[in-house]
Amino acid sequence: MDNTFLENMAKLWWLFAAGCLSLIAYITLERFKTRISIFTSTILFNSVGTSLKDNVFGDIKVTHNDRNINHLNFIEIIIANPSNSDFENVNLLIWVDHRSQILGWTANYQDSGIAFNLEKEFIARSNSFDADLKAFRDEHPSEDLSQYLMQELMFTQANKTFNLPVFNRKTSIKLNLLVENFDGNIPKVSFDILHKSIKVIPAQDDAKTNSKTGLAMIIYGYVLLTIFCIYIFNKQEFTNLDKILLTILAFLHLWVGLLIYKVIGYVKSILR
Repeated sequence: MDNTFLENMAKLWWLFAAGCLSLIAYITLERFKTRISIFTSTILFNSVGTSLKDNVFGDIKVTHNDRNINHLNFIEIIIANPSNSDFENVNLLIWVDHRSQILGWTANYQDSGIAFNLEKEFIARSNSFDADLKAFRDEHPSEDLSQYLMQELMFTQANKTFNLPVFNRKTSIKLNLLVENFDGNIPKVSFDILHKSIKVIPAQDDAKTNSKTGLAMIIYGYVLLTIFCIYIFNKQEFTNLDKILLTILAFLHLWVGLLIYKVIGYVKSILR
């Protein structure tokens, strides 16, 4: 049996082993991919007005439906599903601090503009409170609310639970909230999605993301170029293939660095 045959068999074995490793890595990544999906969120605050008394500008009053209020804020929340998974029956919880209340809202899928509504159990709880409050006022028009009714009032004013029949991949939703703060401050707004395998994180600023990407592609690109140069200079013979690869890498090392950065980011998002 000549050496050429043995060398060819060895090459075939290494190719087979590499293929098996690639298959194992693909199966492992696919299993991790189904563990959790990352949603991104953006929240924007726009002050509508604040009631105040000022010696220079005079008295400023903010009203809502003929009721004087201290501070009114318009809040926009955008949640995106950049994952490769579709989800059904997703509940979205939104709440404000105990010194604020939600006066109005709209909720839509951004791509289609189709509206989605409050969750059925939340609607039932709100309707039950409205009926109990009306019955109490009919019987006790001048008395303070009971502890139960006061707790329910604070809950329905500060909390909303929405239901999304579907939340498809590569789509997003937008909610507009009109929020009052009793103390004249910017309200605190929180939200979360109660669904298996979903995690919501803040979306990154574009400028910060581009700066981070540029730095990473430079670092990875130059590290790769340095390693290859060390390998070339340590070789006893500098072949034409080495010259071609070194020339290509010298021109494209930044793009290769960007590719490495994207691959690492993708793997990290899967394992997160």
